Amino acid sequence: MEDNSNNPNALDGNRVKDSKQKLISYLDSLKFHPNVKEHKTIAQSFGFPSYKEIFRQDAIRRVLQATSTEPTTAATIEKLTGVKQKYVCQIKRQLEKSGELAVAYLGKCPTTGSTGVQFLTSDVELIKSLKK
Repeated sequence: MEDNSNNPNALDGNRVKDSKQKLISYLDSLKFHPNVKEHKTIAQSFGFPSYKEIFRQDAIRRVLQATSTEPTTAATIEKLTGVKQKYVCQIKRQLEKSGELAVAYLGKCPTTGSTGVQFLTSDVELIKSLKK
């Protein structure tokens, strides 16, 4: 195996990987997903220039977590996680295509009071039963 200890690019790669892991750990420690206006500042504070995918993955993780125990509406997900309702709807399609999220039923949203609202689930067993 080659010794890269004197290679500045190897050190940069390790620094970026370390910064990325620290940023991910920081996001995991937050109660709510940070406001999009704060993303760049937060990423820069960890010395990480490319941040959009990291925040996207954090939002996806939070949506899947919020819908894992019981079906939940996008508005309620926003209230629980801080991931904006509009963004929940944007990533919903990707998660539906991958089979990680499904619409369990339509009903009245407990957060907004609107009717005919989709209740989303990431419960694997419930998703399987919905496909039957």
